[in-house]
Amino acid sequence: MAEKILGIIESGTWQLRHPVGPDALPLLGWRNSMTDEEWVELHGADDDTWYRRMERDFGLAIRPKN
Repeated sequence: MAEKILGIIESGTWQLRHPVGPDALPLLGWRNSMTDEEWVELHGADDDTWYRRMERDFGLAIRPKN
């Protein structure tokens, strides 16, 4: 992360977002596949709906175990 920050500082770019990590670009692509309304609706949804979407779209089993 520090190397990325240093690179951004030295580049002089005005770019707003600088993806870092192997999952950054897939996540940004996923976000770009939705309208703003869909994004807001998903993040306002109940936990079960959100976890199901993560599992479906990314294959992530991130639901906390009780």
